[in-house]
Amino acid sequence: MFDAFAELCDGLEVLLAGAARRDLAERVSHGRTFADACARLEPHIAAHSLPVGRTTLRLKAAVAALDALTKTEGFNVLNDWDGPAVRISTTTIPVDVLRFLGAARAAQPADPCVLAVLIDYYVMHVLALLTLRVWDAGDPNANLDRVSALLAQLQGPNGSGHRFAEDPETLLLIGTSHYEPEDHGYERYLQRVPLLNAAHQHALAMCHAASLGAHLRFGFEAPYVRNVRLMREDNIVDYPWLAYGLRTLLRELDDERDEDRRARTLEAICCGLTGDAPALLAQPDIAAGVARHRGALMAALTAMRPTQERYAPLALFFNFAFNVVKGAVVDAMLWGAPRAVSLNDFFTGIIPDDSASPSSAARTGLAVTLMNYARQHPDRIRGQLLPVIVYEPATGRRALADALRALQN
Repeated sequence: MFDAFAELCDGLEVLLAGAARRDLAERVSHGRTFADACARLEPHIAAHSLPVGRTTLRLKAAVAALDALTKTEGFNVLNDWDGPAVRISTTTIPVDVLRFLGAARAAQPADPCVLAVLIDYYVMHVLALLTLRVWDAGDPNANLDRVSALLAQLQGPNGSGHRFAEDPETLLLIGTSHYEPEDHGYERYLQRVPLLNAAHQHALAMCHAASLGAHLRFGFEAPYVRNVRLMREDNIVDYPWLAYGLRTLLRELDDERDEDRRARTLEAICCGLTGDAPALLAQPDIAAGVARHRGALMAALTAMRPTQERYAPLALFFNFAFNVVKGAVVDAMLWGAPRAVSLNDFFTGIIPDDSASPSSAARTGLAVTLMNYARQHPDRIRGQLLPVIVYEPATGRRALADALRALQN
């Protein structure tokens, strides 16, 4: 029997283990303009066919099988929504980005370091597709661990140096954070989550609480113009996932003794609550959990007040998390240097002094850059032209004040 998940993992292990990605970037770049190099790279990405040494790694059959199954469940992981055409795009997201950059840097010399980022971006999407298939056969925890190992290889020394996500659970978030014309898949996948172990559920809760909080803050301030009723009606599939994240993290707080882990958990809960604290606190189990930790949550929330001096996750809001990842890739390819700030780095302002993580200034700088790009290329949402990524400390302070009032009642 054809096991597409195992076959795709096996193929990616071969691709990621050596210098194949760098070799491909060098090969298509040699002596050419950027536009020419992109034109030579596109067939490999579009056909899921990549040279590895003297052989060709053909991933198309496995990718197509998993993609088709995932689409029947409501998710187009590899393809974006084409708003003007009112349909799912017929080209994949990596190909869309490749064509955009090929036109933007057309006459410039081809840069293999830049094209290496694009190749890694393609692999990231394939890994995101794999995360949605971990429940198909075998142990979902073991399957997710295998994707985790592949992600570590992707972002390891053989890659471009660009960071996308810190764990496979965040890849799942990225893969499901597009606009989907059908939304039945969100409930289906949430029903599968209890099959994961505590560690995987913690990671899933952390990224979803932070991301969906930012997503709802964006909706409240921008397309819904602070009309909470409209926001709740239009984001009905997001609230169960956000509630799941908060319930999971609140239960963990009951027994958490590690100070660093506790601080990050409190921060993620606060990020989630700022999405719509009144609606979330109307759920009895969340209200009870918040009541048990009200003092700690209020202290953590107060400490998260956005300022101009340091990066603040509450100052960042966006329509979809995958746009943040795509924006960072476009920025890296325009400027010719990979970015070390992952999506997870945007979800926290806690940076230990001895940490190798990106600095507060690096996070703020990239967030502002992405906002400026988004302002130059706004999307039409509910009839308005809006930037899809915004970093504004003043707006973050307003969201914090609203959440504090809800916690105090």
